[in-house]
Amino acid sequence: MTYRYISRGLTNAVDPALQERTFKLIQTSVRNQDLIYFFRGFHSNPKAINALREFFETNYDSVRACFLCIDVSLRFRA
Repeated sequence: MTYRYISRGLTNAVDPALQERTFKLIQTSVRNQDLIYFFRGFHSNPKAINALREFFETNYDSVRACFLCIDVSLRFRA
């Protein structure tokens, strides 16, 4: 299942309770490669920017751990 298109609907929620449910979904069911779609969606929703900031502040270590497996050195190859 791709979350690319589903994330658009889930991240446009205005209700804080629905936003919180989506953040819980991100933590439990979304693959690491699909996280960017949710983060981009929340960032483009003016009603969710503060919730996104709070999510990052409280869950920074777990979000960072999702992306530690990416080989950053690939960007610097000649």
